[in-house]
Amino acid sequence: MRASCARAAERWSVSRTGFSTSMSIKRRKSSTFRPIAERRFKLRGLASREVIIRIGIPTRDGRDSRCPFQVVGLSNDAVQYAMGVDSLQALNLAFVGARNAVKNDLRVLSAFHKKLALTWENQPWDVSFPFWVCVFDAQQLSRLETFVEGLWRSRRAIRRASRKRARRRVHVNGRGHR
Repeated sequence: MRASCARAAERWSVSRTGFSTSMSIKRRKSSTFRPIAERRFKLRGLASREVIIRIGIPTRDGRDSRCPFQVVGLSNDAVQYAMGVDSLQALNLAFVGARNAVKNDLRVLSAFHKKLALTWENQPWDVSFPFWVCVFDAQQLSRLETFVEGLWRSRRAIRRASRKRARRRVHVNGRGHR
């Protein structure tokens, strides 16, 4: 039994992801997996190329679950695993792990290349990739929902006012008819 544990320890190395309750296991050898979701980003800077984030299918691993994820095109293309108490938590933590991997790689690369930009559909990468927030009780969740709904209402009001001003300008310039 000890020999098999030693072989397993040689194959795996463990590193922390964003939350203290989660673990991400990295394989040393590049492993392939079947992704269920992927997003392709454009890296612009000294060398323009494509960066791909892939999320795999969560699987049982003893009493827990693990979900593979991979960031291809930055510094480390290895398949990594997010561990959770069930498949839903593992899937959520895979998004957290992928976000942290990209964030860390970009921080290191941007120290050498000042004009480095990672985008998806001309938007910054972090705006177009899920951001998970840990909520500890119903009251905190309610406050967060109220805050987010308030932001969306104010943005909608700003957009409506902007469209209204644009229609007025068109009418004043003689191009519009009422």
